[in-house]
Amino acid sequence: MRPFDRLMEGKVLTMTSKVTPITPDMAGCWGDGSRGVYMGEHIQDIAMAYGWEGPALDSEHEHYLEAWDEADEFMQALAPEGFEFTSEYGDWSLVQLDEGDE
Repeated sequence: MRPFDRLMEGKVLTMTSKVTPITPDMAGCWGDGSRGVYMGEHIQDIAMAYGWEGPALDSEHEHYLEAWDEADEFMQALAPEGFEFTSEYGDWSLVQLDEGDE
């Protein structure tokens, strides 16, 4: 089970939901590449659970990519020190930076 799924298992998100802060032990895949073009919707959903107030846009909206980028940037700001969210091979994951990357 992926970290975000494990964290949210059995919970119903509302606009007032409180989500546990992101910690190093939550490193791993938060969205697998099978989502394809819909990955942005998934990232927006996660960002909203963490307090992002941007427009949640579906993949058909002309500003979808901008909303996806904004949600990703929001999540980057919440990543623990020495970690970042990255997209590699289609997966969106929280990974530890190499010492030279910090």
